[in-house]
Amino acid sequence: LLLSTCVALLLQPPLGALGASLEPEYPGDNATPEQMAQYAAELRRYINMLTRPRYGKRDKEGTLDFLECGSPHSAVPR
Repeated sequence: LLLSTCVALLLQPPLGALGASLEPEYPGDNATPEQMAQYAAELRRYINMLTRPRYGKRDKEGTLDFLECGSPHSAVPR
């Protein structure tokens, strides 16, 4: 069982193949203008992917409302 788990982990595809974008590789100082333009486009897509807003579990607005109202177990003022 342990051996099969280790083999399965070693045979996993790299992160880039799973949808997680890898940082584009700099083409070098002697790159052509077309290569630099392609690098700039890939870098822009990479940065946009990293900085996009995330919603769902990471959204903290609902928890802030709960903290401002107090605990549901606290006494209600009358």
